[in-house]
Amino acid sequence: MNILFKSFHNINVPENVIRVIPIPEDFDEFMIEFLLYSLQNKSIKRYKMIDKNTEVLNCIQRITKECLSETQKDTEDTDTTLEFSNSIALKLLREEQAVQQLIEKMRITIQRGSLIQTLFRTDTDKLIFVVAKVEHSEWYEGESLEKKFGFPGDKKSVWKSAIIPLEVTGDLSEDDIKIYRNNDSKYWTEKFLELQEKKSDETNTREVFEAVQTILRKNVRKQSERDYLILRNALIQKMKTPQQINYTQMIDDLVGNYIPDAESLNINTIKEKLLDLTITKTFDTQFNAVPTVIKERKRKEKYFPSAGIEITLVGAIEDFEHVIISESVDGGRRYLKIRCDDQKTYEAFATKQLKIET
Repeated sequence: MNILFKSFHNINVPENVIRVIPIPEDFDEFMIEFLLYSLQNKSIKRYKMIDKNTEVLNCIQRITKECLSETQKDTEDTDTTLEFSNSIALKLLREEQAVQQLIEKMRITIQRGSLIQTLFRTDTDKLIFVVAKVEHSEWYEGESLEKKFGFPGDKKSVWKSAIIPLEVTGDLSEDDIKIYRNNDSKYWTEKFLELQEKKSDETNTREVFEAVQTILRKNVRKQSERDYLILRNALIQKMKTPQQINYTQMIDDLVGNYIPDAESLNINTIKEKLLDLTITKTFDTQFNAVPTVIKERKRKEKYFPSAGIEITLVGAIEDFEHVIISESVDGGRRYLKIRCDDQKTYEAFATKQLKIET
C-alpha cells in the first residue's frame, strides 16, 4: 500500500472553524492500519454518483490528478491539493452546522470528530480515496492537566467513512462507493458527498429477510422444526423493529449464542452459511430496516395439531419459547399449551371446571 496524499482536519462545529493538523512521518503506520480497518469493514451500503462535478467528488478528482501529475509525483502534498482538501473539510463543516441547528432543540449534539482524507495505491495497483470522520474525544494531559482533544491511537473508532474508487488516470470510477455510518445520519451521503443509494432500505429489508429465512428453512427446519420457529421468530422481531441493521452483527445476535434444541443441529455451520450470503447475494450489509416490508410479505406458518384445528403463526411472538409449549401426559397423549391473553378466546375454550373468575 502506497499513500499518495493524506490530510487531517479538526472540525469544530460550535466555533465554526476547521483546523489543519500537520501529519508527522511516523503517523503513516497508523494511517495504514486505519485504511486496512476501513477497507475490511463489512458493514457497508453501496452508493453511486449523481454527478462527478459535485463539490466533494470534484475536489477528490482534482487532488488525485494533481498527485499523479509528473511534476508532483515525488511530493505528497502541494498548495493545490491542500486547497481542495480544505474545501472538502469546509463542506463537511457547513453540513454539520446545518444538522446541528435542526437537532439542537432536542438537546442533541452532533458527534465531534476529525476528518481524515487519504489517497493511496493498493498492492494490486488500484487507486482509492478514503474520506472518514473519526472519533474525537477529550482528555486531560497528565502533567499540566490541560484539557486536550484528539482520538485514541489504540482503537479505530470511525463515525463515518466513504471508500471511493478511481481510475488509473485519476478520474472517478463508475464502481460502487462504499459507505459506512455508525448511525442514521443521512447528511453524510445526501448533503456532504451528494450520492445516491444503489438499493433502497425497502429492497435491502426484503432481500435480507428472504435470504436468511431460506437458509433457516433449508438447513434448520429439516432437522428441527422448533429451532426453526424460534430462529425465524427472532428474525421477524429484528426486521420489524425500525433500526439500523448491520448484517454481521444481526447474524451474531441471531445465532451467535443460540443453543439449539436439537443436538444434531450445528449452529456454527448455520452461522457460516448466513455470513456467506454477503458474498453470494447483492444486498447491502448496512441499511435501515423497514418493518412494513415484512408485513406486506404476509409470511404465515400453518400447523394442524388435530382434525379440524389449524394454528397459524402470522407474525413475531415475544417470549416465543414460553408462549407455545408441547407436553405429553400418561397414556401417550400429546398436547399443545398456548398462553391466552384474549378473554373472549379463553372463555370460548374453557370448561366449567377450568373457568377462572376475572
